[in-house]
Amino acid sequence: MMENDIDYSIVMPVFNEEDGIEQVLKELRSVTPESPIIVVDDGSTDRTATILAGLKSELGLKIIRHSTNRGYGAAIKTGILEAQTDYILTFDGDGQHDPAEISKLIAAAGKSDIVIGARAGNSGQPFSRRPGKWFLHGLANYLARTKLPDLNSGLRLMKKDVIGGYLHLLSDGFSFSTTSTLAMIKDNRKVNWVDIHTRPRNGKSTVNQITHGSQTLLLILRVIVLFDPLRVFLPISGALFVMGFASASWHLATNPAGLADADLLLLISGLLVFLFGLISDQIAEMRRKGK
Repeated sequence: MMENDIDYSIVMPVFNEEDGIEQVLKELRSVTPESPIIVVDDGSTDRTATILAGLKSELGLKIIRHSTNRGYGAAIKTGILEAQTDYILTFDGDGQHDPAEISKLIAAAGKSDIVIGARAGNSGQPFSRRPGKWFLHGLANYLARTKLPDLNSGLRLMKKDVIGGYLHLLSDGFSFSTTSTLAMIKDNRKVNWVDIHTRPRNGKSTVNQITHGSQTLLLILRVIVLFDPLRVFLPISGALFVMGFASASWHLATNPAGLADADLLLLISGLLVFLFGLISDQIAEMRRKGK
C-alpha cells in the first residue's frame, strides 16, 4: 500500500514545461515518496525531455515520451494504461496544483469512483478565459441536470478499472477532463468533489480559447447525446414547434391562403428532431443495459 493506504499512481501529462517542471516534480515527490510517478511527455519541443531525463533516477520517475504532440487527453490515457495500481491520480505539470492537497482527495476515495479537486472561485485562472469557461460550465450544468463545482480540474483521483471503461469515449485533447466528468455523472457513477486552491501556472499556457473552446463545446454535446440525448433534442424540437406554431397562427389569422411553406417546414422539422431524439434515447438506454 502507498500513502494513506491507497494504492495509486500519479500520472502527469507535460508539454513544453521547461520553466517549472523540475520544481513541480521535486515538490510532488517530497509529499508522495512512495507512489509511482508516470510522466508522459507529449512531444515537447523545448528542454522538457532533457530535464526529465536528468530527474528520472533521482526521483524514481517512469518517463514515457510521445514522438509527436497528441494532446492532453492522449497523454493521460497513455499514463493510465501504463499504471499498475488500483487508483490513478492525475496531476498537471504546470505548477498550478499544490501536492499538499492530494491528501484531501485520498480521504474521499473510499466513497467515490472519482474524486475531483474543485478550484475555489477563479483561483489561478486568467481573466480572459473566464467568460468562455462560464458559458461552457453553464451549458454543462444544464445538460448534466446538476451543478458541477468544477468541470475540468486536472487534479483528480480515479479508480483505474472505472476510468478504463470510458477511455474509448474520451477526447485525446484538452477536453479530456470535461468529458470524463460528464460521462461518469451521466452514467450514475459516484463522483465527489473536494475544495482545493490553485496557483498561477509556470510559463505560458498552450490552450487556444477559440480552438479548444469550440472542441470542448462539441464534445460536451457529444457526451450528453451519448448518455442523455433528450436533454439536447427536446429543447431544439420544442423551439422549432413554438416557432412553427407561432408563424402558422399568424399566417392563418392574416392570410386567407392559409399556411406558408415555412410554417410546415418548422413544424415538420420539430417533429423529426423529436423522433430522432426518441431513437437516440432508446439506443442510449440499450447501451447502458448492455454494459
